[in-house]
Order: sequence, then structure tokens, then C-alpha cells
Amino acid sequence: MPEYDKEEWIYDRSQFTTNDSLIHYLCRVKPPLLFEPGTQFSYCNTGYAILASIIERVTNSTFNNYLIEKIFNKVEMSRTKIYRPRYSPEQIDNYAIGYVYSDSLQKNTTPDQHEDHSYVVHLDGIQGDGMVNSTAKDLLKWDRVLYSNKLLTDETKQKMFGSSELIDGGENKYGYGWRIENDDLFGKIVKHSGGWPGYATFIERYLDSDKTIIVLQNNYNNFNLNTKLLRAILHADLIPKTNKNNLIGRYEFEDDKTVLNIKIQDNQLIGVYNGDSFNLIQLKSNIFFIENQQSVVIELIELESKISMIKWHQGNYVGNLKRIK
Repeated sequence: MPEYDKEEWIYDRSQFTTNDSLIHYLCRVKPPLLFEPGTQFSYCNTGYAILASIIERVTNSTFNNYLIEKIFNKVEMSRTKIYRPRYSPEQIDNYAIGYVYSDSLQKNTTPDQHEDHSYVVHLDGIQGDGMVNSTAKDLLKWDRVLYSNKLLTDETKQKMFGSSELIDGGENKYGYGWRIENDDLFGKIVKHSGGWPGYATFIERYLDSDKTIIVLQNNYNNFNLNTKLLRAILHADLIPKTNKNNLIGRYEFEDDKTVLNIKIQDNQLIGVYNGDSFNLIQLKSNIFFIENQQSVVIELIELESKISMIKWHQGNYVGNLKRIK
């Protein structure tokens, strides 16, 4: 189904949009499917919202009460609940208000006061795809219980952490609410990110080594969830160490002839490109990334026991750099 928060969907912004009004809107407008079920995969907030409504219909309970009774209380997640601060405000101690940056005001502000993000007000009534408020400590309890059978059977967890097959035999790397990654060094990884004006979140679980990364941040515009850096720190004992001296040199892009200079400064591997200097962090024996711009991955190509080329991966772009010195 199409996403409910896209601009082409017309809501009455003078009142809250709820799961019920979302479902009534779907019934009335009947937007076309993006694709037939089972033929592709696409993350879908609309689907999660409808799933929450199905749970309420089947259990004859509110979504929040169901989660508290069946999950949060059993795991002693006492600081976790569905909370919609605009739709149903409460007084919660130490609640972290979310902020976005306003260019016009030159400071952080709440999304309610930002014209580009004010939609959070009328969409605050929807639940299922978000609105679970928690703490890092509670989420660690959630992480711990998933290694036991206290809540879920092994069969259910296999489905949760397993990829599903498409009609054409293809595989999508998404389980029941988890993105799936199988890594030759770190083993099986299940993870998910989340974002909403004011907040950015991330959890990454390493099932084979029993390690977990949890990040909760209440700043949306200027966030930098440097998950690769956290992964490198967490697995420092696993990452084969490359002799930094073997990388020192100048590397030229084949397409535009610009030059990347790699050097060592204070025992830290440094890259210099177009006047910018940045730390290079090792993630695997032949993989490095830029510390504060983890979308850039630098792959070392070794010929005759010498680093002779670099591949610069950034999104869909792959640049080849030849060592010139």
C-alpha cells in the first residue's frame, strides 16, 4: 500500500488523523497498490498502522494496553509505552523533547513550530508504525529477552530474523520488523533505524556474537548516527589490522584526475581530498570509511602485496583511484 504520510494524501489538518480515520480514508479513496503483494518489498508505514488496528480488533484492547500486558510488563520495561504527546498529553518525568533545526531562527526548535515539520501535530494520532517511547535501558531488556523463549518461540524468532521469499524466487532482506544482513566477518546482523521530526533511532543486534548497538537521539536535522564507527569500536578485536604505512601515498581518480592523499598523523590514518581532511577508520581488512561521513566506503585493491588501487564507494557511484606515488 502507498505511504499515508505523502503529500498527495489529503487530510483535514484541523483535527488529528487516527488509525480509524486512516482506514476510512483508504476505503474512500482506494489508492492503487504500489505493486502486487509478494512481488517486491518496500517498507510500509501504512501496513504497520493497519497491523496495530488489527491487533486492537482481535484482542478487544487498545494497542498500548496490549503491548504493556503482553510484552513490556513481562520484560520489566517500565519506561516504555505508546505515547502521543499532542494527541493525548501526559506528564512524564525526564521526557526527552525532540528538536529540529530552524534555518530562519538559527536555532533548534520543536517540529510543531517548524513549517516543514508541523505535520507531526495532525499525524500524532496514528500508532503502529511508531509512537513507542522507550529508553536505551529498556531496549536492552528487549534485546536480552529475544535470546530467550520467554516471549517468543524459536520458530517465531526464526521468522522474525529470517528473510522471506518473493513469488519469483527472489529474496528480500527483511524479516518481521528487522532488516537482515549476513556478514562474512560479523556474522548475522538484524537491525532497524527509525526517524520522525525530532528523533532519530537505531538498533543493531549481532546474533552470533551477542553484541548490540542502541542509539536514541532527540535531534533530527543535525543527527549523525555513525553506526559504522560504533560497529568498528564494538568489534575491534575481530577486525584484521592493516599496516597503515602500506596505504600512505597519492591516489588519482580515473574520471576527473583529482587526487586523494593518504597520510599518517598522530598514529591516525588521514585522508585529504579537495582541501578537506578526514579520519579513515578501518572496518575490515580491506575496507575503510570516512569517520564523519560513513556513506563513503574506501575499498583497498592489493596487487603483488602492495595497495595499488582504491575503489571509492558513495551511493551508486564507484570511483577508481590509481596509486600515483
